[in-house]
Amino acid sequence: MNYIREESKVIYKSKGGTNTKEFDAVDFIASLASHIPNMGEQTVRYYGFYSNVCRGKRKKNNID
Repeated sequence: MNYIREESKVIYKSKGGTNTKEFDAVDFIASLASHIPNMGEQTVRYYGFYSNVCRGKRKKNNID
């Protein structure tokens, strides 16, 4: 990631370095802030073995 102060631009490169995107500084901050969850919002979902249903069944049957 590079910041060009004179032009107020952020240049973001992907991990592999194959894709690049250019943002205005304010647009980059806005796109980054969109990933911050709201207060009290659940961000982790449990599926399969760790889901509430499976944990309840294991607790009922006393299986760890």
